[in-house]
Amino acid sequence: MRLLSKISALDEALGGGLPVGGLTEWGMPMGREARPLLLAFLRALTHKATNSLVLWVDNHKDLRVFPPAFYAHGIKPECLVFTTSKAALKELRPALLRPLFKVIVLDTTEKFTIKDCLFLSRCARQNHQSIVLLRNFFLSNRHGNIAACLRINAWRNSHSNYWTLQVIKGPSRASTTVCIKWI
Repeated sequence: MRLLSKISALDEALGGGLPVGGLTEWGMPMGREARPLLLAFLRALTHKATNSLVLWVDNHKDLRVFPPAFYAHGIKPECLVFTTSKAALKELRPALLRPLFKVIVLDTTEKFTIKDCLFLSRCARQNHQSIVLLRNFFLSNRHGNIAACLRINAWRNSHSNYWTLQVIKGPSRASTTVCIKWI
């Protein structure tokens, strides 16, 4: 099963959307305007009849989440929970071990070991969740995260409504780059 964004080019590039029951690692450096692509998945999810909950964990030193920006992207406020944590795996362990949230986004500068990533992958599988680990740098295909079933980079092309999505690990065997137009 996959979470759809309702943006056909994006869903198609990811093999039908974000995997449910798995860990996605997404390279989204700050200032590259890629977060709207992830927000499309959350918008589609929160508008389902089930009103699934989303947990967004943040710990960026100089930046804070601005909830109205998420709501402006069409995400239902009653379905989105924000928290700040400098040690997400330790502090949020109860939330990670239960199927309360359909999607958990770790938008953090925290360092995760392979053991941490394997734990997150197991939680996603057991709870039938999508856990998304946002990285504030581009991912490399040389050093992979074996726990992630999907690894992608995304960025917005300067002065346009086009985003580039580079699939490093996922449904296709080779790395694919797709341009997505979305307004």
